[in-house]
Amino acid sequence: MTIEKQIGGGFDGVVLGTNVATAIKSLNNKELYRQESDVYLYLKEKEIWQINAFHIPQLINCDDELLVIEMTLVSPPFLLDFAGASLKGRTNFEPEIWEEWKEEKREQFESDWPEVQQALWTLEGLGVL
Repeated sequence: MTIEKQIGGGFDGVVLGTNVATAIKSLNNKELYRQESDVYLYLKEKEIWQINAFHIPQLINCDDELLVIEMTLVSPPFLLDFAGASLKGRTNFEPEIWEEWKEEKREQFESDWPEVQQALWTLEGLGVL
């Protein structure tokens, strides 16, 4: 396998495309890596590859030392950033912080927000918060 190009990235890390049609996500810190890899392992165990209209990459492999996750590529619409998610329960942010986050997401997703919110509720029902 070889890395072909960067296909994404942000605060949590970088996503690289490979020559075997997979993506490698390299995370910046162990806690974010652990949260994200735990969610992908859980979804793989439950054989959940789609929630409503949203595709979810399938976990191929992960490396606890390198803090990288290899996954299949997916086409939009998709859910793929679980670094801020947890299987341990909702983070105890102040209500104002949650409202600010929701408002930011409403603006980001515009008319698609109700569908995104439904997917978030489904994830919450699965224990992914």
